[in-house]
Amino acid sequence: MPRILGAQVIGGGKLLMGSAMGLLNPFGAVWKRIHEAAKTVPKHNVVGEGLIMGGLMVVGAGGQELFFMHVETDLGVHADHGEVVEACKKAVAAQHLQEDHRTGTLKAPAGATHAAVLAQ
Repeated sequence: MPRILGAQVIGGGKLLMGSAMGLLNPFGAVWKRIHEAAKTVPKHNVVGEGLIMGGLMVVGAGGQELFFMHVETDLGVHADHGEVVEACKKAVAAQHLQEDHRTGTLKAPAGATHAAVLAQ
């Protein structure tokens, strides 16, 4: 499986494609999300490939630790913003912990684990 900065690429590096079936029901969840998006993004277009699914990964510095991953499972389903912010906070905390450890100024209590420091 391909790797980017040490993290596995979702789908083996191939595009994840959604189904057009959700677009066939004008009262379905996909159209509801399209109409909601049109309210908040007045200047939008329908140019391009509309069935390519997306995702989001929060990867720590050096690409060795994955803090969050979201794979779009249905057209228009996005990652929860709160979860993304929390994952970013954990990634930043982990980076600071690594930097403190390298410089010898580790501020974590004696015997504290990496997970325990991040949970604080």
